[in-house]
Amino acid sequence: MGRTTEVYCTSCDHVIKDPAAPFYAKKNYSSGIAENIKNIRASHKRTWWQLIYPWTICWLMLVLAGYGLINQAIIQKKIRDNQELLENPVIGDIYKVYIYSQFLDVNTTDQQGMFTLFKLNHISGDTLFMICNKEYPLNYGFQESDWKNLSRNDDAFKSKTYKISFQKLLDTTSERPIWQYYDKTALDSIRKTSPKNNETGQFIGRLCHYNTQLKIIERP
Repeated sequence: MGRTTEVYCTSCDHVIKDPAAPFYAKKNYSSGIAENIKNIRASHKRTWWQLIYPWTICWLMLVLAGYGLINQAIIQKKIRDNQELLENPVIGDIYKVYIYSQFLDVNTTDQQGMFTLFKLNHISGDTLFMICNKEYPLNYGFQESDWKNLSRNDDAFKSKTYKISFQKLLDTTSERPIWQYYDKTALDSIRKTSPKNNETGQFIGRLCHYNTQLKIIERP
C-alpha cells in the first residue's frame, strides 16, 4: 500500500526489514524471502502514486532547478553574444528585423509591419549600409524554421540600400529601433547628430530580439 513497514522474525527477533535504514541500503533477504517478494511484485500492480516517494519528488525538484539554471545561463550567453556582434558589425552580417511594410514595397491589407532579413553590405563612418531580402517577408506566427528557409545568398537580397544609424542600433531600449538616414551631410557624423525629426532620419523598424532564444544577428 506504499506505507512504511518493519518486518522481523518473531522467533529470533532478527530484523528483516528496517524502516530506519537508508533507502539505498542493500536489503539482506534470505533466498526464500527474496523469491516471495519477487512473486508478490510480479502479481501486484502498484499505482503511480505508490511509486512516487517523497525522495523521488525531491530529486525531481533538484533536476528541474538545475535545468532552469543551465537554461538561464545559456540564454544569457546568447544575449551577450548578440550584443558583442551588434557592437562590432562586420560586412556580411545578417540581421533579423521587423520593418514597416511601406519600406518594403509589399502590398498588405492589415499588416503594419513584416519580418524579414537585412544584410550588412557596407560600412562608412558611423553608418551601416544594409540591403533587404527579396523573398516575401515573414508574417506573425513565424517559427525559427521559417527564418532558416530564407536564403542568405547575395542574389537573395535587393539592390536598394538602407542607411542605418549605428548609434541608434546600439540603443539599449526594449525596441532596438532602426533609424534610416537620408541626409547625406550627416552620414559621417551620425553619433554626433541624433535625429529629432524627419530632417535627419526616419524610424523604419526594429530588431527582432524580444525572444531571447532567437538570434538577432548571424555571422557567416
